[in-house]
Amino acid sequence: MLGLVFVCSLAAIIRDSEVTMTFGFCVVVVLAYWYVSDEVTEVCRRIKMSMTVVKAAYILMGIFVFAFLGLATVLRYRIYLSQDYDFGLFAQTFEYMKDTGVQYTTVERGHLMTHFKVHVSPIYYVMLPVYMLFPFAETLQLTQAFLVAAGLIPLYLLCRHYRLSDKITLAVGVCYSLYPALLG
Repeated sequence: MLGLVFVCSLAAIIRDSEVTMTFGFCVVVVLAYWYVSDEVTEVCRRIKMSMTVVKAAYILMGIFVFAFLGLATVLRYRIYLSQDYDFGLFAQTFEYMKDTGVQYTTVERGHLMTHFKVHVSPIYYVMLPVYMLFPFAETLQLTQAFLVAAGLIPLYLLCRHYRLSDKITLAVGVCYSLYPALLG
């Protein structure tokens, strides 16, 4: 059932259709299935919420977000459906960074300028060593997916810092992992 959600959502992202609606529909179908399934309900009752369960769930959510976004964006690039302006700017900036160390681009305003004149993007320098080892467009897509999935780490730490319950911490992680703006 979760595989169906993954495939439907991936197809929606690749086709550039209403991702939020498709993904939301798939999630509702899975939740409805879980609600009526006696086995799943019984398993949920038996699971005692503990820090170990929450940590494991966060790791699984991180893997899901990385796999989903990485696969969707790489496939979108491979079948020529990636957004030209945004991804072109991103790819050109990394090529310039690889050669000069500076975030130059001509895509942003029609002439050679530093990307810092428009956006402050120091995180690009964290991604640069990976791109220098594997200078492919897909590398940029996968590192971006990794950074989005890594957002679960500070989220988890914030929940612990504010002493939120295990159930609330888990719910916050699920909301982040299924947030349409991140997955779309």
